[in-house]
Amino acid sequence: MRQLTPRSDHKKHLRSAWIAIMLSGAPIFPLHAHAMENCDSILYSEERAYHIRDLLADKKYDALETEMANRLSRIEKGIDNDESLRSDLTFAFYGDVAFEPLLTDWIYAYPKSYAARIARASYFYSVGTKKRGGKVADKTSEEQFREMRQEFRKAREDIQEATGLSKTPTLAYAQSFIIDRNEAGHAAVLREIRDAQAKFPKSLALRIAATYAIGPKWGGSVDEFEESLKAARDARLPDAEVKMMRYGIEMESAGFYEEMNQQPGRAREHYLIAASICSSAYPWYAAMRISKKSEDWEGLLVGANGLLAFRPTDVTGLENRGYANEKLNRIPASVPDYQAAADSGSSWAQNKLGYMYMLGQGVSKDAAKAKLYFEKAAAQGNKNAAANLIELGAAAGKNKGQ
Repeated sequence: MRQLTPRSDHKKHLRSAWIAIMLSGAPIFPLHAHAMENCDSILYSEERAYHIRDLLADKKYDALETEMANRLSRIEKGIDNDESLRSDLTFAFYGDVAFEPLLTDWIYAYPKSYAARIARASYFYSVGTKKRGGKVADKTSEEQFREMRQEFRKAREDIQEATGLSKTPTLAYAQSFIIDRNEAGHAAVLREIRDAQAKFPKSLALRIAATYAIGPKWGGSVDEFEESLKAARDARLPDAEVKMMRYGIEMESAGFYEEMNQQPGRAREHYLIAASICSSAYPWYAAMRISKKSEDWEGLLVGANGLLAFRPTDVTGLENRGYANEKLNRIPASVPDYQAAADSGSSWAQNKLGYMYMLGQGVSKDAAKAKLYFEKAAAQGNKNAAANLIELGAAAGKNKGQ
């Protein structure tokens, strides 16, 4: 069996998983007892994902099954919503092949476990999406599609088993929507969604999954988005859950304009709307990425400030705000952000600071500090810093010889 990700690397793995999920267009919006206005913890439930991951890594199948049974019971009683559990199971093992045998062992230990089947189905789906890659269809090889379908077939087998193991198999239906949108065609998926929602009108997992399965990227339309929101209101879903759906719609629309229609300006508009609905990190990251690519430095500043307003120590936000100010010729204003990012371990920011100290840009010229930051960045594998370190040494030698 492949070695498991060290626990010290769990945070890095889970952040990578979150980004991969969002880029793939898979819904991942757990909603629990959190305020919608600042829902980064809703979108990214590290602690719960760590816990599930640790239980499985330690082969504590009894404890894992007991916890899952308790959570499913709370869902059936209406205390918790089902999207929270679905997303936790997706986060915990996303694309990490070391967990496949452990998920299989969990099922072997508990062959009637609904949660175990959902967890492995989610895992197989994630592996399939990774094998396909994130490019549009005409830039994806048949071999990639073939490998994706192989993993999806495994996921469908687990979904079929899971459906018969629960009186409320909403997580199985939700996962089915997301898989079928890739292959079954829009009309078929729409029928599947309507049938499932008729049976379980209060399920948030079904609503969120449907939002992503009917988007323009998958043959749907904006009108169908509005219909899905109306249906949620008619089903008397809580306002917070309808708001979460609206967030998902804006994110899906943004992805469509960015990836399929090649309209980055419109995509950025939708990302900013999504960020205004729910202060999550990802729409700000995406808005910054688009602004940076189009060299819209004022736009990059807006995105960085938006992110840092609720995550003041976010390294990506600090790097981008510093870079925006640098490009806007506000060099002194960029220094504090580069410093904060460098202190947090960013090799990119360390190299930037080193360069500024080497040339005296925005700071007093200081070869010793330049050397210090270049060395820190180079130690992390930053090739630009290594080259700058050589240049700094050569300049020092030249000055010494004069």
